Amino acid sequence: DYRVEHEFDRIGRRVMRLSAKRMSGADDHVSILIAFADETERESQKVEIEGRVEFADKLIDCVREGLIILHWDLRVHSANQIFYDMFKVDKIATEGHLVYDLGDGQWNIPELRHLLETCCREIRRSMIMKLNIPSKALVAASCYSMAAA
Repeated sequence: DYRVEHEFDRIGRRVMRLSAKRMSGADDHVSILIAFADETERESQKVEIEGRVEFADKLIDCVREGLIILHWDLRVHSANQIFYDMFKVDKIATEGHLVYDLGDGQWNIPELRHLLETCCREIRRSMIMKLNIPSKALVAASCYSMAAA
């Protein structure tokens, strides 16, 4: 496969993927089959999604409270730096793990479990959970649904 970006006179700028295959016939006649796929729209969408993800990451990092993003199955997708600093954890020990397993199970709180499982049953999407934690005591948690990426 080859990626070709070109400005065509009639159709404008396009990103094309070319695939070529050498084919031999019964009479030793050699042909080359070339397939063209227009990847312009896909690449444009990819760039737009990458930009949105970068914007969302920067937005999450600037929130002043601990913020954790969970997948619908309650595994941690990510958290902001304030969350990591507040609970003295790192990304490796947090991301991809069940929220109840964080901090040797200290997040396995019955009220929190009820809130999260209720949210997940209703929305079945990823969610952002905002934690208001003065003096590191859990006071409130709010769930906001997000469209799955």
